[in-house]
Amino acid sequence: MDPQLEFLQHLREHLRNQRERLKVQHQSGLRGKRVCAQMTTVLDELIIEVYQRAIKEASEQIEEPLDGRVVLVPHGGYGRCDSAPFSDIDLMLLHEAGYEEKVRPLAQSLVQNLTDVGLDLGFSVRTPAESCKLALKDIPVLTSLIESRYLIGNVRLFTHFFKRFKKEVRRKPHALIPLLEEARRQERKQYGETIHLLTPNVKRSRGGLRDLQLVRWVGFVKYGITDLEILRKMEVLSQDDYLTQKRATEYLLRMRNELHFHAGKSQNILERSEQLRMAELFGFEGSKGVLPVEQFMREYYRHTGNVRNSVAHFTASCRYKENRLSFLGSLFSSRIGNDFLVGPYHISATAQGLEKVQDDLVSVLEIMNLSNQYTKPIDHNTWETIRGTWATKPIVELSNESANRFLTLMAQPGRLGKLLRRLNELNVLEKIIPGMSHARGLMQFNDYHKYTVDEHCIRTVDFLIELLNDESPLGHAYRTLKNKRTLHLAALLHDLGKGFPEDHSEVGKRLAEKTAKRLRLPWREGETLKFLVHQHLRMAHLATRRDINDPAVVIQFAIEVGSPDVLTMLYLLTCADYAAVGSEALTDWKLNLLTTLYQRAMQHLATDSAPLFIEAEASTKQKELLEFANNEEDVDWFHRQITRIPMTYLQYTTSEVIFEQLRALATLPYKKAIVWGRSLPEVQMTEYRIGTYDQADSKIFQRVTGVLNSSGLRIVSAEIHPLENHLVWDRYLVIDEFFPDGPNEDRIEEICSLLTEKLQESVVPAPAFKRTWQDTQKEETTLALKELTSRVVIDNETSDKYTILDIFTRDKMGLLYTISQTLDDLNLSIAQAKIDTFVDQVVDVFYVTDKQNKKVVNEKALTAIKHRLETVIDAYQLKEK
Repeated sequence: MDPQLEFLQHLREHLRNQRERLKVQHQSGLRGKRVCAQMTTVLDELIIEVYQRAIKEASEQIEEPLDGRVVLVPHGGYGRCDSAPFSDIDLMLLHEAGYEEKVRPLAQSLVQNLTDVGLDLGFSVRTPAESCKLALKDIPVLTSLIESRYLIGNVRLFTHFFKRFKKEVRRKPHALIPLLEEARRQERKQYGETIHLLTPNVKRSRGGLRDLQLVRWVGFVKYGITDLEILRKMEVLSQDDYLTQKRATEYLLRMRNELHFHAGKSQNILERSEQLRMAELFGFEGSKGVLPVEQFMREYYRHTGNVRNSVAHFTASCRYKENRLSFLGSLFSSRIGNDFLVGPYHISATAQGLEKVQDDLVSVLEIMNLSNQYTKPIDHNTWETIRGTWATKPIVELSNESANRFLTLMAQPGRLGKLLRRLNELNVLEKIIPGMSHARGLMQFNDYHKYTVDEHCIRTVDFLIELLNDESPLGHAYRTLKNKRTLHLAALLHDLGKGFPEDHSEVGKRLAEKTAKRLRLPWREGETLKFLVHQHLRMAHLATRRDINDPAVVIQFAIEVGSPDVLTMLYLLTCADYAAVGSEALTDWKLNLLTTLYQRAMQHLATDSAPLFIEAEASTKQKELLEFANNEEDVDWFHRQITRIPMTYLQYTTSEVIFEQLRALATLPYKKAIVWGRSLPEVQMTEYRIGTYDQADSKIFQRVTGVLNSSGLRIVSAEIHPLENHLVWDRYLVIDEFFPDGPNEDRIEEICSLLTEKLQESVVPAPAFKRTWQDTQKEETTLALKELTSRVVIDNETSDKYTILDIFTRDKMGLLYTISQTLDDLNLSIAQAKIDTFVDQVVDVFYVTDKQNKKVVNEKALTAIKHRLETVIDAYQLKEK
């Protein structure tokens, strides 16, 4: 074998063996930092061996010794000795000026050989002057070079470089510290701005390893020091923050090492499947209402939350001392009493005020109200005083004045969301709202929610206050609401009942009642708060699972709500709850349904409520259709069909298009089918309308769901509309998983042709379902959640005509087809279907009748339906993928 190849093969095997050795030690409990340090030593020895061989060959090639002209400099995480098992490594070949061409063969040899060994290499070749100049222009280069250390080569060259680098960096702390913070903010925007993200990146998300590294970088720019121990001894890093960061560093490094070893490659994202695995690995057992994985993630959020606070404190302290405007701020401040100052940039406390905010909740809430009133942030020194004393205080007894100050804060939008979040981070909010303590860092282990319970509730408040300047119907509803504090309180409390064995709405109702008493709310306002929290899902369930075109549904809902103001608050809360889940949760389709239900219910509660635009538009279209029909031969047939057209069929469609479809249906040959498809950008979906004959064994719904699901289309809504002589005119709203931005005309035509073909075939085999990448991700989570069995709820009260089946289960490709097949086997006819998918969970709602088109009222038959559906669905969920 070629000696060079043999040399590289030996190094590859050595690296693999050393990783296996460290994996065993890691699994035996070796601390995270020790594993990283040993991994760094392994890399050092390997790189030195490659370097010595390469520099010898390069020196012979140029016929000049290079040893005294270059130095190899690890930087970044490798320079910091924090190398995870499969991390990339950053190396710089530093050389004297004038040696650019002479070191080129050495650089090429190092890159080639280290890459061949299997290292993920970042490599640069620079002079000391080039390095310093580039670092001051490029923040990623600056932060990486801060972690530089000597490895091999000319030690004096390295010393010269690092002294110059340190000197030039320390000249500009006032300019560089804000740039460091801004670069970190931009990174968090990409990888997770909140510590409460449910699939965090342990390195880059907020509160992760990168935030801990920010302390080192800011410490270097400000003081020339990266070591936390020295910063603590200098008393620029408090003892508490030092211990917090030291513990978190060990915890996060161990997490990252485990991710790397298990994946066999670089992996920093704590995916759901990994959370489940680690919860079991680290011995979490769970408790009533809280899964083991939720306990594990709560510990993770505790560490990252502490990191977020301690790092923010340190960087703000360094920035605060650099802020040359602080003197001008105090000079032009207005005094509010003896305790507070309103400056041009901040709200701050006087010396007397600082003493008060340490122990007096009234004073803390007073400065919050000033910040909200003047829309100015509270200065760093005041926040730190509050942080230093309130984080460990027990829950306090609220005085009348404290309760009033908090209610005043909740009444005004202003900076409310930011202030609530800061109060929560500093453990102050739970002193006022005790339920926040249980919700802190509590995750909801599903792919629907993206944030912990406490963060989700505060994000709900965020969404509401952003409506103040919104021109949509939501913004109008929010601005016209006189008492906003009840709505804001309901948003803050609505999900705090999660994490208990009982239904979270029932727990939330009791928490709302306790909170109303604690805050001394007037009785009527307390009852409204309790209703909003208890019923915060009611409007969403009606809009997405019931026929809101049924007047009985709307009237009953209006009776339950009882007043226009409460209806408006429930509407806003429902939309905000959806939006706080994530940007994709409040779709235009859902918003349209909720707004329609809100406006229809308002017509029964407010005498001055204007007629709905949608209903006025539908009435106009119906009149136009009747006029078109007067020119047809069978006028009576057309008139009968037009007067029975559902209102949803008239939306987003011109009268001309609707009539052309009716005309095609009127002449459709027996046993034939016709399909129309079109994109609906208004609701970001695609609509397919199907005309065919409903024969005894046609199984239309089953065939359609088979075609749509097997083609990668997710059904959101289905309406079955019978015409005369066994004709049906069905309408399906779908989302095309293969075309996230909407399908093109060729795709729509393809689906129309496929539907037409399958509906006209005499026998249709069971479809084969295509898997999308979303399905694979869902399965990774749901495989471990078999205890979440399916549930079928039968509603025979809402509708006079239909039995309503609510099916709750986990989403899976082909599920809807299986359900439709089972309903057909049970001799049930589907009149309407609504499918509400929450990423990994689904609620399928079917309006059904027996074969005589009557409600199912026999109790034995209803029990049999429920049992059969649950059995079939659970069996399907457990089938091999």
